[in-house]
Amino acid sequence: MQKHFIGAASDLGVHVNGASLGPETLFDSLSFEDIKIFKMNRFFKKSTSQDDRHKNFKELYSYLYNLYANIINIPKNDLVLNIGGDHSVAIASALAANLKKGPLGLIWIDAHTDYHTLASTTSGNLHGLPCAVINGYGAHDLAFFHKAPFISEANTVIVGARSIDEGEYENLAHTKVKVIPMEEVFERGIEDVMKEAFAIASFNTEGVHLSYDLDFLDPSIAPGVSTPVKGGGTMAIYEKLLKIIKLYRNAIYSFDLVEFNPLNDIDNKTKELAERILLNF
Repeated sequence: MQKHFIGAASDLGVHVNGASLGPETLFDSLSFEDIKIFKMNRFFKKSTSQDDRHKNFKELYSYLYNLYANIINIPKNDLVLNIGGDHSVAIASALAANLKKGPLGLIWIDAHTDYHTLASTTSGNLHGLPCAVINGYGAHDLAFFHKAPFISEANTVIVGARSIDEGEYENLAHTKVKVIPMEEVFERGIEDVMKEAFAIASFNTEGVHLSYDLDFLDPSIAPGVSTPVKGGGTMAIYEKLLKIIKLYRNAIYSFDLVEFNPLNDIDNKTKELAERILLNF
């Protein structure tokens, strides 16, 4: 099985700049053979206005469509490691994986649930929608190019959430998505939580799409993200999660590592953590 490293160099889904620089920053210091980087249109003027409710929608849709079409062409049984970029890029990677190998389950490791729709988002940051889009919940406009089944809510687990908007609570209440908040991770331990997550995501599926947002980690150890949230994963949890991912490697069909923002990093703290995650594969 061959590994394919995709650099999803886009920060169109967030008002903060910098996540688009993540892939090249990581790849410059790592010796991977099969690397392909997808950049944003350099002539496009990105909207960062807080008043823009659907920021960069058309450009992001076009970007996701291109990314999706390219991932589909990667051999079915090869491993795709999609390196972002903001978390909206997972729409392309997860749905392309589900088209090729589905049905898949979804494990979403993130400080946020990313379960807004175009109707419920108040910030207009479209990186707040991808988990809902991947489930086919109320946000089909960002994935109109995907004509195959979406990933089932019943096989979706969100791990580490601690910043959930009211609209997301309302959306999630109408789904079968399992949300394991960060507080529960601390109480139960990451080993027990991930054991449950893989059991749910693997039930009657052909594998798991694992999507790892670096803002799951506490800003004290991973400051280089676009939307940090205090109270996140500790270094001990990070180390345990590395081992867990390796333990469940055969169940993971495709993988995202997203939201590394070099412009916000301090002393390469986040970069070094991200590199270790990729080298773990």
